Amino acid sequence: MAAPATITPSEVDEFLSDTSFEGYHSVPLPFGRRVPGRDASRTAEAVLGDRVRGKTLLDIGTFYGFYPSEAIRRGARFAVGIEPRAQRCAVARRIAALNGDRWEIAEAWTEDYEPKQRFDFVLALRVLHWVRDPVAFLRRIAAWCDEAVIVEFRRPSHAEHLRRELATGGTAGRLLRALGPLGIGSVQVLLDALGHSLPLASIGPNGWFFTPKGFERLFVTQTGIFDRVEFAASSTRSCTIALCRPASPDA
Repeated sequence: MAAPATITPSEVDEFLSDTSFEGYHSVPLPFGRRVPGRDASRTAEAVLGDRVRGKTLLDIGTFYGFYPSEAIRRGARFAVGIEPRAQRCAVARRIAALNGDRWEIAEAWTEDYEPKQRFDFVLALRVLHWVRDPVAFLRRIAAWCDEAVIVEFRRPSHAEHLRRELATGGTAGRLLRALGPLGIGSVQVLLDALGHSLPLASIGPNGWFFTPKGFERLFVTQTGIFDRVEFAASSTRSCTIALCRPASPDA
Protein backbone atom coordinates (compact mmCIF):
# COMPACT_ATOMS: atom_id res chain seq x y z
CA MET A 1 0.00 0.00 0.00
CA ALA A 2 1.09 3.57 -0.60
CA ALA A 3 2.71 5.21 2.40
CA PRO A 4 1.17 8.27 4.06
CA ALA A 5 3.31 11.36 3.46
CA THR A 6 4.36 11.50 7.11
CA ILE A 7 5.60 7.88 7.29
CA THR A 8 9.22 7.06 6.46
CA PRO A 9 10.87 3.72 5.59
CA SER A 10 12.94 3.87 8.76
CA GLU A 11 9.80 4.23 10.85
CA VAL A 12 8.30 1.10 9.27
CA ASP A 13 11.57 -0.81 9.70
CA GLU A 14 11.79 0.24 13.33
CA PHE A 15 8.27 -1.06 13.95
CA LEU A 16 9.19 -4.40 12.36
CA SER A 17 12.42 -4.78 14.30
CA ASP A 18 11.01 -3.67 17.67
CA THR A 19 7.76 -5.65 17.62
CA SER A 20 7.36 -9.29 18.63
CA PHE A 21 4.84 -10.82 16.23
CA GLU A 22 2.84 -13.99 16.82
CA GLY A 23 3.21 -15.23 13.25
CA TYR A 24 -0.46 -15.22 12.22
CA HIS A 25 -1.39 -13.40 8.99
CA SER A 26 1.16 -11.47 6.99
CA VAL A 27 -0.14 -7.90 6.61
CA PRO A 28 1.21 -5.39 4.05
CA LEU A 29 3.02 -2.26 5.16
CA PRO A 30 4.25 0.74 3.17
CA PHE A 31 7.46 0.62 1.10
CA GLY A 32 6.94 -3.04 0.20
CA ARG A 33 7.36 -4.27 3.78
CA ARG A 34 5.10 -6.87 5.40
CA VAL A 35 4.34 -8.09 8.88
CA PRO A 36 5.73 -11.66 9.07
CA GLY A 37 3.14 -14.41 9.05
CA ARG A 38 1.03 -16.77 6.99
CA ASP A 39 -0.06 -15.82 3.48
CA ALA A 40 -3.88 -15.67 3.59
CA SER A 41 -4.36 -14.40 0.04
CA ARG A 42 -6.17 -17.55 -1.14
CA THR A 43 -8.74 -17.29 1.64
CA ALA A 44 -9.10 -13.56 1.00
CA GLU A 45 -9.91 -14.24 -2.63
CA ALA A 46 -12.53 -16.85 -1.70
CA VAL A 47 -14.08 -14.71 1.02
CA LEU A 48 -13.83 -11.18 -0.36
CA GLY A 49 -13.33 -11.49 -4.11
CA ASP A 50 -14.90 -8.44 -5.74
CA ARG A 51 -18.00 -8.44 -3.53
CA VAL A 52 -16.70 -5.83 -1.05
CA ARG A 53 -16.08 -3.05 -3.60
CA GLY A 54 -17.94 0.01 -2.39
CA LYS A 55 -19.24 -1.89 0.65
CA THR A 56 -18.65 -1.89 4.41
CA LEU A 57 -17.10 -4.75 6.37
CA LEU A 58 -16.61 -5.87 9.96
CA ASP A 59 -14.05 -8.56 10.81
CA ILE A 60 -14.57 -10.49 14.06
CA GLY A 61 -11.33 -11.59 15.77
CA THR A 62 -9.20 -9.59 13.35
CA PHE A 63 -5.85 -10.33 15.05
CA TYR A 64 -3.53 -7.92 13.14
CA GLY A 65 -6.19 -6.61 10.76
CA PHE A 66 -5.38 -8.49 7.56
CA TYR A 67 -8.97 -8.72 6.33
CA PRO A 68 -9.89 -5.05 6.91
CA SER A 69 -6.63 -4.18 5.14
CA GLU A 70 -7.45 -6.51 2.26
CA ALA A 71 -11.04 -5.26 2.03
CA ILE A 72 -9.83 -1.66 1.64
CA ARG A 73 -7.31 -2.78 -0.98
CA ARG A 74 -10.19 -4.39 -2.87
CA GLY A 75 -12.22 -1.19 -2.84
CA ALA A 76 -14.31 -1.40 0.34
CA ARG A 77 -15.72 1.93 1.45
CA PHE A 78 -15.16 1.30 5.16
CA ALA A 79 -13.74 -1.57 7.23
CA VAL A 80 -13.41 -2.33 10.94
CA GLY A 81 -11.66 -5.16 12.74
CA ILE A 82 -12.36 -6.06 16.36
CA GLU A 83 -9.76 -7.85 18.45
CA PRO A 84 -10.23 -8.69 22.15
CA ARG A 85 -6.55 -9.19 23.06
CA ALA A 86 -4.95 -5.90 24.08
CA GLN A 87 -1.44 -6.66 22.80
CA ARG A 88 -2.67 -7.87 19.42
CA CYS A 89 -5.00 -4.91 19.19
CA ALA A 90 -2.13 -2.48 19.84
CA VAL A 91 -0.08 -4.06 17.04
CA ALA A 92 -3.09 -4.02 14.69
CA ARG A 93 -3.70 -0.33 15.41
CA ARG A 94 -0.07 0.50 14.69
CA ILE A 95 -0.25 -1.39 11.39
CA ALA A 96 -3.39 0.57 10.48
CA ALA A 97 -1.70 3.85 11.44
CA LEU A 98 1.37 3.09 9.32
CA ASN A 99 -1.03 2.49 6.43
CA GLY A 100 -2.72 5.86 6.94
CA ASP A 101 -5.59 4.66 9.16
CA ARG A 102 -7.58 3.53 6.13
CA TRP A 103 -9.40 1.02 8.36
CA GLU A 104 -10.34 0.97 12.04
CA ILE A 105 -9.33 -1.41 14.82
CA ALA A 106 -11.39 -1.73 18.00
CA GLU A 107 -10.50 -3.63 21.16
CA ALA A 108 -13.60 -5.63 22.07
CA TRP A 109 -15.12 -9.05 22.59
CA THR A 110 -18.04 -9.73 20.28
CA GLU A 111 -20.38 -10.01 23.27
CA ASP A 112 -19.51 -6.44 24.35
CA TYR A 113 -19.10 -4.74 20.98
CA GLU A 114 -21.68 -2.11 20.08
CA PRO A 115 -21.24 -1.13 16.43
CA LYS A 116 -21.79 2.49 15.46
CA GLN A 117 -23.34 1.44 12.16
CA ARG A 118 -24.59 -1.56 10.23
CA PHE A 119 -22.28 -3.41 7.83
CA ASP A 120 -22.80 -4.97 4.43
CA PHE A 121 -20.56 -7.91 5.36
CA VAL A 122 -19.47 -9.41 8.67
CA LEU A 123 -16.61 -11.92 8.75
CA ALA A 124 -16.29 -14.67 11.36
CA LEU A 125 -13.38 -16.69 10.02
CA ARG A 126 -12.10 -19.62 12.12
CA VAL A 127 -13.65 -18.24 15.30
CA LEU A 128 -16.89 -20.24 15.59
CA HIS A 129 -15.18 -23.22 17.24
CA TRP A 130 -14.01 -20.96 20.08
CA VAL A 131 -17.38 -19.51 21.14
CA ARG A 132 -19.45 -20.95 23.97
CA ASP A 133 -22.80 -20.58 22.21
CA PRO A 134 -22.61 -20.51 18.40
CA VAL A 135 -26.33 -19.80 18.05
CA ALA A 136 -26.18 -16.71 20.27
CA PHE A 137 -22.93 -15.61 18.62
CA LEU A 138 -24.24 -15.81 15.04
CA ARG A 139 -27.61 -14.34 15.99
CA ARG A 140 -25.83 -11.32 17.46
CA ILE A 141 -23.55 -10.59 14.52
CA ALA A 142 -26.28 -11.30 11.96
CA ALA A 143 -28.23 -8.41 13.50
CA TRP A 144 -25.42 -6.05 12.45
CA CYS A 145 -25.34 -7.22 8.84
CA ASP A 146 -27.29 -6.37 5.67
CA GLU A 147 -25.88 -8.65 2.96
CA ALA A 148 -23.94 -11.64 4.29
CA VAL A 149 -22.24 -13.06 7.34
CA ILE A 150 -19.25 -15.03 6.06
CA VAL A 151 -18.23 -17.87 8.37
CA GLU A 152 -15.28 -20.23 8.11
CA PHE A 153 -15.97 -23.25 10.32
CA ARG A 154 -14.24 -26.52 11.16
CA ARG A 155 -15.67 -29.84 10.00
CA PRO A 156 -15.59 -32.99 12.21
CA SER A 157 -12.70 -34.26 10.06
CA HIS A 158 -10.41 -31.51 11.38
CA ALA A 159 -7.11 -33.09 12.50
CA GLU A 160 -7.10 -31.29 15.86
CA HIS A 161 -10.53 -32.68 16.63
CA LEU A 162 -9.51 -36.20 15.62
CA ARG A 163 -6.37 -36.13 17.76
CA ARG A 164 -8.47 -35.13 20.76
CA GLU A 165 -10.99 -37.87 19.98
CA LEU A 166 -8.14 -40.38 19.78
CA ALA A 167 -6.77 -39.25 23.14
CA THR A 168 -10.14 -39.30 24.90
CA GLY A 169 -11.68 -42.40 23.30
CA GLY A 170 -14.45 -40.61 21.43
CA THR A 171 -16.37 -42.08 18.48
CA ALA A 172 -13.91 -40.79 15.87
CA GLY A 173 -11.07 -41.96 18.10
CA ARG A 174 -12.42 -45.51 18.11
CA LEU A 175 -12.65 -45.33 14.32
CA LEU A 176 -9.03 -44.17 14.18
CA ARG A 177 -7.88 -47.11 16.26
CA ALA A 178 -9.92 -49.55 14.16
CA LEU A 179 -8.29 -48.28 10.97
CA GLY A 180 -4.88 -48.62 12.61
CA PRO A 181 -2.02 -47.82 10.21
CA LEU A 182 -4.28 -45.94 7.78
CA GLY A 183 -4.12 -43.05 10.23
CA ILE A 184 -5.76 -39.65 10.56
CA GLY A 185 -5.61 -38.79 6.86
CA SER A 186 -7.77 -41.79 5.94
CA VAL A 187 -10.29 -40.99 8.67
CA GLN A 188 -10.49 -37.41 7.42
CA VAL A 189 -11.34 -38.61 3.91
CA LEU A 190 -13.91 -41.08 5.26
CA LEU A 191 -15.58 -38.54 7.56
CA ASP A 192 -15.79 -35.96 4.78
CA ALA A 193 -17.32 -38.53 2.44
CA LEU A 194 -19.88 -39.60 5.06
CA GLY A 195 -20.49 -36.07 6.27
CA HIS A 196 -21.17 -34.62 2.83
CA SER A 197 -24.87 -35.44 3.17
CA LEU A 198 -25.21 -35.88 6.93
CA PRO A 199 -26.35 -33.04 9.24
CA LEU A 200 -23.70 -33.49 11.94
CA ALA A 201 -22.42 -31.20 14.68
CA SER A 202 -20.14 -31.96 17.61
CA ILE A 203 -18.68 -30.15 20.59
CA GLY A 204 -15.50 -30.99 22.45
CA PRO A 205 -12.52 -29.42 24.23
CA ASN A 206 -11.43 -27.94 20.90
CA GLY A 207 -14.81 -26.35 20.23
CA TRP A 208 -17.59 -26.74 17.70
CA PHE A 209 -17.43 -28.74 14.48
CA PHE A 210 -20.08 -28.94 11.75
CA THR A 211 -20.67 -30.67 8.47
CA PRO A 212 -22.13 -28.25 5.90
CA LYS A 213 -25.53 -29.94 6.21
CA GLY A 214 -25.28 -29.70 10.00
CA PHE A 215 -24.44 -26.00 9.80
CA GLU A 216 -27.36 -25.35 7.45
CA ARG A 217 -29.83 -27.32 9.54
CA LEU A 218 -28.94 -25.53 12.78
CA PHE A 219 -28.60 -21.96 11.56
CA VAL A 220 -31.16 -21.94 8.73
CA THR A 221 -33.78 -24.60 9.38
CA GLN A 222 -33.88 -24.77 13.17
CA THR A 223 -32.98 -21.29 14.40
CA GLY A 224 -33.85 -19.18 11.34
CA ILE A 225 -30.86 -16.89 11.87
CA PHE A 226 -30.15 -17.10 8.13
CA ASP A 227 -32.61 -17.65 5.34
CA ARG A 228 -30.01 -19.04 2.93
CA VAL A 229 -26.44 -20.32 3.02
CA GLU A 230 -24.01 -21.10 0.22
CA PHE A 231 -20.83 -23.08 0.82
CA ALA A 232 -17.37 -22.61 -0.70
CA ALA A 233 -14.11 -24.47 -0.30
CA SER A 234 -11.62 -23.16 2.24
CA SER A 235 -7.87 -23.13 1.63
CA THR A 236 -7.55 -24.78 5.06
CA ARG A 237 -8.12 -28.54 5.11
CA SER A 238 -11.26 -29.66 6.93
CA CYS A 239 -12.70 -26.16 7.03
CA THR A 240 -15.61 -24.79 5.00
CA ILE A 241 -16.63 -21.23 4.12
CA ALA A 242 -20.33 -20.38 4.46
CA LEU A 243 -21.87 -17.27 2.90
CA CYS A 244 -24.97 -16.69 5.01
CA ARG A 245 -27.78 -14.27 4.23
CA PRO A 246 -29.38 -12.95 7.42
CA ALA A 247 -33.10 -13.59 7.72
CA SER A 248 -35.39 -10.60 7.57
CA PRO A 249 -36.45 -9.40 11.04
CA ASP A 250 -40.08 -9.66 9.84
CA ALA A 251 -39.68 -13.23 8.56
